[in-house]
Amino acid sequence: MARATTEHPTGYALLHNPRLNKGTAFTEAERRAYGLEGLLPPAITNIELQVARRHAEIANLDDDLQKYLVLSDLQKSRGD
Repeated sequence: MARATTEHPTGYALLHNPRLNKGTAFTEAERRAYGLEGLLPPAITNIELQVARRHAEIANLDDDLQKYLVLSDLQKSRGD
């Protein structure tokens, strides 16, 4: 089970850190440990499913410019 520490952000600070935020992939134990209960949707989905959904979204776009814009926005939101 993950434990919150002084070196690891919790709550909103964790959700605003693009390198640590896993979105709905946080397990129930992680949500409790990091103070995320009530801050995320109740459904838990793994990272692989999140990636598959995003890939399908991009694959369904009509033109390369739209794909570029979505990928650029994704890169900015992840802090890369």
